Amino acid sequence: MRQILLVMLLALYGCSSMSAVHKNWTFECCTLETTQPLEPLEQANVANESLSNNRLANDTPANDTLANETDFSKLVPEAGQESPDLQTLRQQALELINAERGSRNLSILSLANNSAAQMHAEEMLRERYLSHWDRNGLKPYMRYTLAGGRGISEENVGFVTSARMEPAEGVGRLHDWLLLYSDVHKWEQKNRMLNPLNTNVSIGLAYDNRSMAYVELYEADQVKWDRRIAYTDYKVSLSGSTELGMLNHIEVRHDEWERRLSPAQLRMHNESYGYGRLAAIITRPDNKVDGARNIEALYWRPEYPGQFNVGANINSAVYGQPGVYTFILVFNTGNGLVQLASQSMYIAG
Repeated sequence: MRQILLVMLLALYGCSSMSAVHKNWTFECCTLETTQPLEPLEQANVANESLSNNRLANDTPANDTLANETDFSKLVPEAGQESPDLQTLRQQALELINAERGSRNLSILSLANNSAAQMHAEEMLRERYLSHWDRNGLKPYMRYTLAGGRGISEENVGFVTSARMEPAEGVGRLHDWLLLYSDVHKWEQKNRMLNPLNTNVSIGLAYDNRSMAYVELYEADQVKWDRRIAYTDYKVSLSGSTELGMLNHIEVRHDEWERRLSPAQLRMHNESYGYGRLAAIITRPDNKVDGARNIEALYWRPEYPGQFNVGANINSAVYGQPGVYTFILVFNTGNGLVQLASQSMYIAG
């Protein structure tokens, strides 16, 4: 019988630290949560880092473009021309995902083309790391915004290494492992696949003759924008609509932005990611939300059910605190509060 050695590392929301052996396959899974952001990363000891297993000796970021804060908006992921084989593998992954959804009478997902998924897979393979962060220190929701995402997103990533492995086999094994051990982790992985609010998935795949990097970027594209979030002189404004409910409040989340992460540092960043610190909540005048600084909107004009037109001064939340700010729109659907859209931008403070 053919002997296969496979090391599969999965970075999936809600996955506890574990390893297992299934026949000739060795699986390892790292700890991931989504409720709390990571503490600031301590400086990695790059000098003592082993460069075996195809790790790069050069820890200079592949995209060396971060000269100052104004470069954040320029970090738009751009995918190159794709081969027919890659398109076939992506379709295979989509069919596996939709088979699970169809078996539960959920709507099927469309294959989206948010380039953040493919670019992250290619970088992980090239630099031989597994992380939700990338070389520019960006988290998935930041890359999603920069690549044109207009809804809310969540990411699963995986990395497979085998002595001999066909690409289609790698895709199938990644999918099976996610489902097989989802019950161990309170079904968090599968819940993302089966989230009824999700409408699309972008699938990133990059592989060579011994490894495959894999990214699932799920998306709920449920908001129709008239004007996406604009920021000028500490003031934000936005307008749009959704059929799912009324805008309840807007979370303002702050990340300090860890730039220029080396492959060695990224291999330490193999844990969870979450939205940054809750800096403030933008509310309408008659609605207060516990748990953070409330900023009463300058105007909050719902002209019909599901429509929103909001403006606010966020000076008290951002002044003197530069970083990446993510605005998360939270809607009341009648059955609870749900996040339906996010947008990240750099603010100099």
